[in-house]
Amino acid sequence: MSHRSFRALGVALVVWSAAFTTEQACAETPIEQARHVFETRKYTVVTVQLVIKRQYSFGGRGSQEREEKQEASGTVIDPSGLTVMSLTDVDPTLMYAKLAKTQGMSDYKMESNVTSVTILCDDGSEVEAQVLLRDPDLDLAFIRPSKKPVQPFEHVDLTDAAHPQMLDELLFVNRLGKVARRTYSATLDRVEGIVTKPRTLYIPGQQNQESNAVLGSPAFTLDGRFVGIAAVRADLTESTSLDKGLLAVVMPAEHIAEVAAQVPPLESEGATDGGSS
Repeated sequence: MSHRSFRALGVALVVWSAAFTTEQACAETPIEQARHVFETRKYTVVTVQLVIKRQYSFGGRGSQEREEKQEASGTVIDPSGLTVMSLTDVDPTLMYAKLAKTQGMSDYKMESNVTSVTILCDDGSEVEAQVLLRDPDLDLAFIRPSKKPVQPFEHVDLTDAAHPQMLDELLFVNRLGKVARRTYSATLDRVEGIVTKPRTLYIPGQQNQESNAVLGSPAFTLDGRFVGIAAVRADLTESTSLDKGLLAVVMPAEHIAEVAAQVPPLESEGATDGGSS
């Protein structure tokens, strides 16, 4: 075989190899895509430990007070550790009041005050933080470390958000509780509805409607782009059933970014928990 023939054969092999690699990439299954997104995005999710003092009163009885410690998931949205959560996880006061109304308990009252916030990182370290801002209408709360972190946090990109269409697949990344050693977990779901007015909201499938376990967790498309976080919409009255008045949604990145823009810079923050309800 001549030198020219060897060269032609070599070129053909290179072209075939490139085509085969491209075909392999295109043939990647949705599950394989989801696994890749999970592994590359899971560290944008943190566990947030909250200590909350609550006061309850109902039916003319004297108020009762108790302190509770709870954990919830949050999604880090910038290198400073600014984290967005579902307000329902941070302060369910408004939600409880709405639920009480559906039961005819109009004189039910609850007040809460967040006394301690700690971000539990993947490496086992604990970072003291503060609640900086709450948006009851969007069910969003923002927290951030009280001091500038030594190392930047891994975070989602709010500037390159995805806008999924009906029936597109979504990957929710969550962090389990202490009993599961705060292991990262994932759930695949689909967009089963899109609300467009007064603002865009994505409605996940039945699996996420039946549980609030993913509240505050990020949703990604299978190409790894951030969509938003799991939150709750509530429209509850005495005549509204829970299955019609409560809805799990994905709050889009654009709405998160609009509210996050109101968070003061780290240097000028005061020692506040963002107010109590």
